[in-house]
Amino acid sequence: MAAPATTGPILTLNNGVQMPSLGFGTFANEGSKGETHKAVVCALNAGYRHLDCAWFYQNEDEVGTGMKEFLDANPSVKRSDIFITTKVWQHLHEPEDVEWSLKDSLRMLQTPYVDAFLVHWPIAAEKNEDHTVKIGSDGKVSLSSKRVVEPALIPYSTSSRKTLPKTQSLPGEHSRNSTKLASRNPSVSPTSLFHKSPLFSPTPKSLLP
Repeated sequence: MAAPATTGPILTLNNGVQMPSLGFGTFANEGSKGETHKAVVCALNAGYRHLDCAWFYQNEDEVGTGMKEFLDANPSVKRSDIFITTKVWQHLHEPEDVEWSLKDSLRMLQTPYVDAFLVHWPIAAEKNEDHTVKIGSDGKVSLSSKRVVEPALIPYSTSSRKTLPKTQSLPGEHSRNSTKLASRNPSVSPTSLFHKSPLFSPTPKSLLP
C-alpha cells in the first residue's frame, strides 16, 4: 500500500490545475537499465505525485512502466493524481520537431497527456536526421545559429494541461531571468513563472549548453 501523498505546497495555476511543488527527478546515467523503473515505483510508493521527466533522458519508457505498475497495484490512485512534467530538448525547437518530441514522450510514457511541457534549455542546438542531437568534433553539443529561444513561445498545448514559462537554477541561486523576461513580455509576470531548482544533478559536463 502506498504512503500518503507527499507533495510539498500545492501550486494552483491560473487555469485551476494544481501542481505539487515537490517533484521526483528521473534523470539516469546511461547503462542504468531498469533503475528508472524501480526508482519511479519506489518514489510513487513513498508519496511523490510529481514526476519530472525529459525526452533527452531516454528513459521515459521506464517511467511509463513504473507508473503503470504502481497504478495497477494501487487502484485508489488515478493517473490524474500524478502530475507529469516532460521537456523538449534544445535540438528539437522547430515546430515540427516539438510536436514529434511531445508525441514520442507520450508514447514512451504510455499516457494520453502530460501536465506540463517545458523547454529543457532556452538555447538551440543542431540535430541529426534521426532526431538525435548533433555532437561536434570536440565531443560537445553542436549549437545552432539560432542561439537563444524565448521560454513560453512554443504553441503546443493540445496534450498538455498548461504550458509554463520556466527558468532553472541551482539551489539558492537568485534568478534574475524571470524579471528580465517579464519586462520584455507584458503577458508574463515573475509570479507566473515556473522556477525549477534541482537539489542534485549528476549531469555530465559534455551535455551542458
